[in-house]
Amino acid sequence: MNAYEIELPKGFVISPIFNVSDLYPFKELVNDRIDSPISDKVQWEKQQPSTPTKQIESIIDRRVAKRTRKKEYFQYLVKWKNQPVKDATT
Repeated sequence: MNAYEIELPKGFVISPIFNVSDLYPFKELVNDRIDSPISDKVQWEKQQPSTPTKQIESIIDRRVAKRTRKKEYFQYLVKWKNQPVKDATT
């Protein structure tokens, strides 16, 4: 099993089912903690793992990936900012 359903606070409008790779243990910050809903959110956000966001530098190439009677669907080869050309992806 690689998915878990978790209990979320009322008012969350997202799916309660998460992939195991997206879950991580919660570590309470005792020294910096102030008991208020806003500070709880800030402390929680500090613990979220951060993944660098890739930015598109340029489109190197494109090709038709699929054709239907009415439309063509393109696939693009993307050069990412601060990445070598060999790491370009479609």
